[in-house]
Amino acid sequence: MSPVGVYWGRFNPPHKGHLSVIRKFQVQCDLVVAIGSSEHRNEKTNPFSGAERKRMVEAYLKEAEIEGVRVVTLPDGKSESWAVDNLIQKCRPDLLILSTEKSRLSDLAEQRIRVVRFPRTGRI
Repeated sequence: MSPVGVYWGRFNPPHKGHLSVIRKFQVQCDLVVAIGSSEHRNEKTNPFSGAERKRMVEAYLKEAEIEGVRVVTLPDGKSESWAVDNLIQKCRPDLLILSTEKSRLSDLAEQRIRVVRFPRTGRI
């Protein structure tokens, strides 16, 4: 059985760099794209709702003929630790795929599951 990997981000909006990461990790694990901050919308850093971003990611995957990737929305919730707990509970990942950006969220996740980092430039 393949490990479950979660590619967690806001995808505001999804772009070719996201697709590059999805292509790379889809062959290594059962991939879940988790759209974070899903309860936010109409904000500078979150212009689209979680549902809109989910539809965009699904359309992008279809256009790129990428199959077998599950797309879910995840709210941030009450705290960063709540967000990590929600991710782990909903997706049950063996590994978490994140950008090279260090954050409290990634530090909290790294205490519980393996974290794989990739460069933000889209070059993998």
